[in-house]
Amino acid sequence: EETTAAAPGPVALMYVGPPIKTPFPVARGAVFATGLPVMLQTPVATDQDLKALFLPVIEAGAALRQLEKGQGPLVKPARNVAAKYAGRNK
Repeated sequence: EETTAAAPGPVALMYVGPPIKTPFPVARGAVFATGLPVMLQTPVATDQDLKALFLPVIEAGAALRQLEKGQGPLVKPARNVAAKYAGRNK
């Protein structure tokens, strides 16, 4: 009798970038356990900087510590996202 492994579910993602209020509200540290909501799917698919800031939860802690120190590969995407959406957060 063969057994098959269950297909893995979606990986829980955490947003580690700057807070965004509009056009889609996302707080730093927000966790998406079952995948991204519909309102985020297109922006994340089309914006590489934004996409880079959604990490598997297991990787998010180290990334947040690096960002707080202004270090690591996510500094530039975080700055770009802040600049891109800053005018919309007022």
